[in-house]
Amino acid sequence: MPPSLATFHEQRHRRFGRSNPERMHLELWEWIVRERIDPVELRQHYGLDAYPDDGPDWCPGDLGQPRIELPDGRILRVAGEHEDFYDPDFCIYNHVLVQTPDDRIEIYGYPREVFPPTDFHTATLVGDRLILIGNMGYPEDRRPGTTPVFTLDLQTYRIDPVSTHGEAPGWISSHSATLDAQRSGITVSGGRVWVDPEPQGMLKRMVDRLRRVPQSQGILKRSVDEFRLDLTTGLWQRLTDRSDWREFEIEVPERVIVPFEKILFSNLDQTLLPSRMQLTQIPLPEDEHVLSRRFLIEGIAVQTSWELDSVQVLIEGSLPQNTLTQLLNDLRQNLINTSELSSWSVREVR
Repeated sequence: MPPSLATFHEQRHRRFGRSNPERMHLELWEWIVRERIDPVELRQHYGLDAYPDDGPDWCPGDLGQPRIELPDGRILRVAGEHEDFYDPDFCIYNHVLVQTPDDRIEIYGYPREVFPPTDFHTATLVGDRLILIGNMGYPEDRRPGTTPVFTLDLQTYRIDPVSTHGEAPGWISSHSATLDAQRSGITVSGGRVWVDPEPQGMLKRMVDRLRRVPQSQGILKRSVDEFRLDLTTGLWQRLTDRSDWREFEIEVPERVIVPFEKILFSNLDQTLLPSRMQLTQIPLPEDEHVLSRRFLIEGIAVQTSWELDSVQVLIEGSLPQNTLTQLLNDLRQNLINTSELSSWSVREVR
């Protein structure tokens, strides 16, 4: 049975826990989880406008949210976000949702300073704890050059930071994490890393903070190397060195509207494959092939991907400069032809 209108108004917004953890005994939240109802449907149910005018309404935050099935039958969902930044209900959460074997719903909250809003992280089961690695988070919470690591105790649901050192992957998100056979380390690969755009970004960031200067816009780059976290010592170690890989973005100026339908409903091979070069296509998994292509040029693998309003180009090695120039020019011309926009430009992001 749905909670009363009074309960809805009392419990509708997100709130942080006051202890580590705090069991959130909130009837509305538990009903939302059980009924799988999103914020728009929630407001419609209570006769309100579809979009809020006083902040987002609470929801489980399914995007970028790890889901873990434990051997004892519990199902945990850790943090996550709802929608993207432009949506009125956009919110990044820091809760832990538990579904017990007897179908009870338990929700645990945490102080923001203990466990910040976290999304697109990994949760790896190691004995009686989960190791949480990475975060996209809100811009003001991002710390380029560092990698957030937390441990979640599966008996008490307490969350604590893990002290690490060594060569970490950086502010990483949307990656994968694999526990080794000895259960003594976790290998992190793939994903994206948030970095400062300036060559001396970390120093400049420190100076800006002292001067109370607003933080500069960062850059989201692919993470192409693999890293291992030793769970005994907290040591991060780089396992690969792919410093010769290069990444480019083909984009239009911010205020130019990209005709998505022309690109997404066209033959993407004509956009994502250089049409005037000899290449050999490499099959991708079906879920990746929708908006990406991978191919060999002169023995070097290249992957192109359509992402929101740009094409990302990852070159997995060193191409001769004339070949590289022709590749990027071909892809740019493809976008001009498909979109009928002439303002596409190429920039290197790696």
